Amino acid sequence: MKRLLFFTLTFALLLTIGLLGCGNSNNTSKSEDTKSSPSKKVTIKEGSDHLLKAAQDLKKAIESGDNNQVKKLGPVLEDKWSVYEDQVKSKYPDLYKKVEMYLDPAIAGSKASSIDKQTLGPLVDQLISAVQELKDKTSN
Repeated sequence: MKRLLFFTLTFALLLTIGLLGCGNSNNTSKSEDTKSSPSKKVTIKEGSDHLLKAAQDLKKAIESGDNNQVKKLGPVLEDKWSVYEDQVKSKYPDLYKKVEMYLDPAIAGSKASSIDKQTLGPLVDQLISAVQELKDKTSN
């Protein structure tokens, strides 16, 4: 009797999981496709221009001590970079690593509960320098 109950419950559980999986697979893959593929393809130069502008805006917010603005602008860096980073990674792997070396800590620092201007400011300066180098490389 216990065995029959065990198999019945196991079958019902597997059937439920299977049905739930079928119902969600289309919606999940559709939303993941939307997130992973940007609607507009940008060149490395255009992407660098947008990332430079965002980094310069972040630098101004850090210098003015506007912590709310810093917290808003940090994630913008990530959004601007994600649009074209794969192109940079394949064409300029050294510059990709250089940008990433400063970008990731700058984003993390902008999300911190208390903003450390002495650390974040120089990181953003280095990020601006690295992105400018990338932009200059693509302009040639």
